[in-house]
Amino acid sequence: MITSGTYSFKVLSLISSYSILINVYVPLIILSSISSNHAASTFSSEVLEIRSDGNILCDTEEDEVIFENVTTLSPMSRIQVHVNETIIPPGTEFLVVQVHTQNFNLSISYNQTLISHFHVNGTNVGLVVPVLRGKTSDVFITNHNISRNISALIAVLAYGKNAPVPGGCNMVASVETAPYLEISYSRSVVRVDVQAPSPPEDSIETCSFMSVNVEMYHAYLPERDYSSETYFATIQEMLTVNRIRKHAHQVRETVEGPKMRRIFSAYPGTGSVYAVIATYEGMNDNYYSAYIPAVTYACSTMSWADSCEVLTSTFAKLLCAIIFFVGLFVCFLGQRLFQPQVFIHSFFLGGLISYIVFSGFLQIGLYVSTLTVAFTVAVTSMFFWRSVGWPLLHIMIVYLNLGFLMASVIFFAGLGDFYLMESDINYWSSFAILVLLFPMVTTCFSKKICIIAGAILGAFAVIVPIDHYIGSNLKFILLNTVRRATVPEFKYAVINPPYGDRDLALTATWIVLSLIGMGIQSALQYNRPPYPPPPSNFCCCQLRWPSHRQQLGERTPLLVDARIPSRTPPDGYDDVFEPSRSPSAPSSNLLFPRRA
Repeated sequence: MITSGTYSFKVLSLISSYSILINVYVPLIILSSISSNHAASTFSSEVLEIRSDGNILCDTEEDEVIFENVTTLSPMSRIQVHVNETIIPPGTEFLVVQVHTQNFNLSISYNQTLISHFHVNGTNVGLVVPVLRGKTSDVFITNHNISRNISALIAVLAYGKNAPVPGGCNMVASVETAPYLEISYSRSVVRVDVQAPSPPEDSIETCSFMSVNVEMYHAYLPERDYSSETYFATIQEMLTVNRIRKHAHQVRETVEGPKMRRIFSAYPGTGSVYAVIATYEGMNDNYYSAYIPAVTYACSTMSWADSCEVLTSTFAKLLCAIIFFVGLFVCFLGQRLFQPQVFIHSFFLGGLISYIVFSGFLQIGLYVSTLTVAFTVAVTSMFFWRSVGWPLLHIMIVYLNLGFLMASVIFFAGLGDFYLMESDINYWSSFAILVLLFPMVTTCFSKKICIIAGAILGAFAVIVPIDHYIGSNLKFILLNTVRRATVPEFKYAVINPPYGDRDLALTATWIVLSLIGMGIQSALQYNRPPYPPPPSNFCCCQLRWPSHRQQLGERTPLLVDARIPSRTPPDGYDDVFEPSRSPSAPSSNLLFPRRA
């Protein structure tokens, strides 16, 4: 039974709720409506009439572009793209209207106001516009930035009734038909996702079963070139099917993983452009269409210096300087100063292995742990050498370092993109064979292996800091191998490294420095033992080196240090050994004294 007090309380609560609804939510709805209308009215509008003039290419049999031009959108402005029916080629089934910017997002939509599932934001985006009876609807490109002028490349492409629709079988993207690429990146990889194409409108095939394939292509911008002119020129080279095949490199299909995703090795600071061609296998011929190309630098274009430049901190610059001078030492003086070389080679191998092992489960203190283990391995190797005097351990370390670098070079040069290398078993077994192959090949040069390896590894250490400063990509010879060991998805990555003029110059420098280092170290080691004996003040060294093991005493032979004469003695000279010269003895006319 409800009491009067309870009933009165519920009535008051109901009245209070209605008053809150009327006094708060209704004004908010009215205010949002007014603000949206006001925002729509604050945009400055411009109509881009695409008609037949000097800027338009109409030969659709060879080039589907009917318009491409770079324009500038002022802050809070909108361009209405209207394609005149006189410019649309006969038989056109749909248009792809696209817009490209370098740093800031633009919106492209079917309506003046942004409606969910009818617009898309980004730097390389566009929409598919159907053509009905020779006419098409307009699209709107909007700059929502309140203080920036944005340069944009606007392009319109026409396709016939037999062409597949790029992104027509979209299952994820925000618009029904998504002809653009979605790019995401990390420090190690770039991921390119594409929505499946749909068969032509007249085809009986569906998205679940169709004969439409996709081919992905890839090209690079010049290294450390962030200019808008280069950016737009590269995109224009990737707009159509013919241009893509002319200027880009086709990427292999992935054996494992999603079919509509490709993963690439990231090279921060070097722009890369991606394009996709959809192919429909018709009854009599194949028909093609191109997705909207996309560009990424694998870093934030809003702050070039902080993310695209590798050397951003004082510590990084200091580390590069240390590596540079250590490389010079190992390249030219490594074998002459043997003990520091033992430390450096052991430090590199220990640091490399420990980083690969620790990166799987250490997030904090990774670099400290790596340096600690590397230093421990280096000190242990030096102690082993000084105490035992056995050079075999150092030779093995040098073999492994040189083999690791040479195997990384081979995989960087193209073997890593072979489809069988997606399997970890195939990759690491092949890598191990290459690492061990170099010691087998260079066995006949075992006395010179430390000189050869020191010159090659030292020269590489010299060019790595230069590589950082000039913006080339030879440093990724080792980094890609480390990525393969530490990043799980990197096994699907396309390596295909950029190799420009700077990389070619550094490669030549690497070769020249290696040859010079071999020559200098060979000259310094002339008439010297290949591996110097360890210091004699360690107890175990006497077990290995006879010159340190034998002690002088009353039973020591007097001729222990005598030398065999280096020239033929005169007639009548019957002394077999040359007498030792004392510091005070004359240096001439006493080697072969005449008998009285």
